Amino acid sequence: MNYDESLVTAEIAATVATELLEKEHPAGTYHIEELFKLDAFIKQFDNSSFI
Repeated sequence: MNYDESLVTAEIAATVATELLEKEHPAGTYHIEELFKLDAFIKQFDNSSFI
């Protein structure tokens, strides 16, 4: 399988931005993996047309 890495990066960035804007998270500075579970991204990829 050949994936366009820039599309995967864009999908992750869009999912993170949406989650940060729509849900409440603790104040502070975090790495993405400290705030989100992989399941949130897997669901997004399942609905995506590029994978």
